[in-house]
Amino acid sequence: MERERTSSSKRLAITVRTVKSLCFALALKPTETIVGIKRKLEKAEGTPIADQVLLYAGRVLDDQSTIESYHFRDGTTLDMEPPTVAIVLVGNAGVGKTSVLSNFVNPLSKLPVPAPRHSTWGSASNSARRSTSMPPSPASPGRIATTPALTCSFKAHEVMRRDMQLKLYRDEPDIPDAITSVDAVGIVYSVTDATSFESVPTWWEIVHKFAAEGTNVMLIGNKSDFEDERQVTTQEAKAAAANLGVRLVEVSAKSNVGIEDAYVHLVELVMKRKGIQPGEKGAAGNE
Repeated sequence: MERERTSSSKRLAITVRTVKSLCFALALKPTETIVGIKRKLEKAEGTPIADQVLLYAGRVLDDQSTIESYHFRDGTTLDMEPPTVAIVLVGNAGVGKTSVLSNFVNPLSKLPVPAPRHSTWGSASNSARRSTSMPPSPASPGRIATTPALTCSFKAHEVMRRDMQLKLYRDEPDIPDAITSVDAVGIVYSVTDATSFESVPTWWEIVHKFAAEGTNVMLIGNKSDFEDERQVTTQEAKAAAANLGVRLVEVSAKSNVGIEDAYVHLVELVMKRKGIQPGEKGAAGNE
């Protein structure tokens, strides 16, 4: 009996490692639960419990399970996936959404000119007609909806000194499902195409029809490097953004200017809404 009490009271050295190899050392009782570990990490690292995913050997750990139930040994290392923020860009065809996304995922990429596509979602007017007959996909609270038809890219990125995982959806083939599945939406127009800018209010209506409550939105003006061909002034765009209550960011996919700022701002908005605090260097305290 004495041996059992000694064994159960012995603390194990457990290390939690982030995606960028920042390590937090913990001394834990075998009866400590996974959610208990998350509470300690929230105090030390700042990520809310609901946004933490702890893994061991690639396996997601259950909140209510204990250290001893997983047979962890002294010196075990767990991995913490960064919080995920899902984003989609919407807008008329030809405004450069794919180029903006691709340049953010891989800034050094040289993109081929895409072949013309004939999509039922090619313009805001077509989108509005189709959206009336397509209800949004159901999404569980606190979880990102997944739809097999959607495609996305992943990018690890540091925002406000915190490692974040960005899930970047493409708007094809199903814009309503994409909008329903994300935390933030960027409405993109081209500064060289007045029609795409005039479609912004329609896209705003589409986003608000299908987006979950609280979804963050931003207005993005692409092709800002084509000043000689500009049809939409910055002042006009700022007035439109102010009317919608969102921020405007002008970018150039060709020159890769402003793209990171646009995505980072969207992620910051989501982090603030979800209560994800800026990261701090340090180690978790032991209890």
